Amino acid sequence: MIFRMILVLLACAMLLPGCATTTSAPQSPYLIAPAFKDLKIVMAPPEVDLSNNVVKEVPSCDLACDYQKIIAEEAQKYFADSLGAKVVTGSQEDYDVKLVMKVNKLMYKLACRYNWPSGGYYEHLTFTGVLEAYDSSNQLLWSSNDRVFAHNPSYDFSDGPAFDHGIAMSITSRLFFETLTKDLVTSNTLAKMQKRVGLTELAKDIHDLPPVLAPKAANNYAVVIGIERYRDLNKADYAVRDAELMKRYLTELLGYPKENVIGLMNEHATRSDISKHLGSWLLNRVNSDSTVFVYYAGHGAPDPITGDAYLVPFDGDPAYPDSTAISIKKLYESLGKLPAKQVVVALDSCFSGSGGRSVIQQGVRPLVMSNINKLTVSDNMAVLAASSGNQTSTSYDKAGHGLFTYFLLKGIKDSVVDNKALDLQSLYNRLLPSVQKEALLKNVVQTPVLLVGTGSKITLR
Repeated sequence: MIFRMILVLLACAMLLPGCATTTSAPQSPYLIAPAFKDLKIVMAPPEVDLSNNVVKEVPSCDLACDYQKIIAEEAQKYFADSLGAKVVTGSQEDYDVKLVMKVNKLMYKLACRYNWPSGGYYEHLTFTGVLEAYDSSNQLLWSSNDRVFAHNPSYDFSDGPAFDHGIAMSITSRLFFETLTKDLVTSNTLAKMQKRVGLTELAKDIHDLPPVLAPKAANNYAVVIGIERYRDLNKADYAVRDAELMKRYLTELLGYPKENVIGLMNEHATRSDISKHLGSWLLNRVNSDSTVFVYYAGHGAPDPITGDAYLVPFDGDPAYPDSTAISIKKLYESLGKLPAKQVVVALDSCFSGSGGRSVIQQGVRPLVMSNINKLTVSDNMAVLAASSGNQTSTSYDKAGHGLFTYFLLKGIKDSVVDNKALDLQSLYNRLLPSVQKEALLKNVVQTPVLLVGTGSKITLR
């Protein structure tokens, strides 16, 4: 009889708000780890599979809980504080590392302490989860094994079961991130990515811009394209970083208004995006006082039959260059018709199909002799290309940039600091031997090309 009364009292206690003294949720100590300040880390929306869950709850209590939201908030806070990195959540397009948490099974139960009514409620929440890390090409870098994490049922809360449920989920999430972040850092995955995207001493030379008051060039316009991550092709290393820094040089050193500089990166550099901005966007804006600057970093491709050279957009296919890529010949013709004072094109790409920043139709032999060196440009136009038609445009890993772009930017910066002329011929004379020398150290022949119209001297400033 007494035993039955105890059971009744316990059952009733489950329907009443808790009355234990308040104790704060435990704080997991943040990981003491290297600072990954150069990494852009995105926390994808957590994947929570509720189909295998075992949930025991009080029917009269509203325990509806946004599992994904709680996990995402805890993830962003924990990784930002413990790794020293910029961490964002949601669907982001530009990142170095994407972290994905997958909850495979969740078990939750609510009970009351046996010394009710003074003891209040306790919760026990357990889930099995996996943490995965991907690079910007969606390649798996690292994955933990399935781990089981349980919220310690000795913690008591006084705000009622609905509030307890959220806190239990938060605490369990923190335990998850604390443990698996240590595993992730120990794996050296983030350290390798940090080394890849971080600024080396060599890179700082071109990233640290002098405090120059550049004369405003209100009529100048630029389209800057960087495609590192393609929809269906291999990466073009450092292309986005090259393009982003080129934008800074245009606006901070060369006086281009920010609103006059368009940046098209990765999936924003489709064939239609590029064609629109290199066509009608420029045509509707430039005038006889304008300098137009077009920069491209990414893959090039040859037509193996005609030898025509193409820029490969994000959605391009080297098997069908005429319908999916940007013809260099047609691009030069289009830019030459602009009513501009001068047009400057810089291409950190190559068109041999032999690697580097070039691709070719599968099954076709590389080293196609592109006809890019034979093209002509209008009188007011100049083109700086990273390599000749049968060569490879390589990367400069010590600086984390394309080899050609590194020395092009260095030449611009040094000329501005020394207050020297910024004409294309002078820039070319400075970068040519440096690119050739560094390429030979990698056993690569790379000779940049300067193509100039018959008009007056082309300058950048």
